[in-house]
Amino acid sequence: MNTDTMIFDERNREAKLLIEAERARKMTSKQSLEAFFDMNNAMLRICIESIKAEKPRISEKNLLKEVKRAYSFRP
Repeated sequence: MNTDTMIFDERNREAKLLIEAERARKMTSKQSLEAFFDMNNAMLRICIESIKAEKPRISEKNLLKEVKRAYSFRP
């Protein structure tokens, strides 16, 4: 696989993680909370789209049940 076309280049992974960790440490509480909600919203959209891709004819009611199940820590 050509690493030039990869979304995430593994060659500099550790350096990138250190840069991101430093950036996160410099965030204010408000910025940190906003980032959390942005990431949570993105994960929710990914979850919904994944379920719809697997079950294209799913009803809104059943979609909500599936999302709740996916976000639940209960078996």
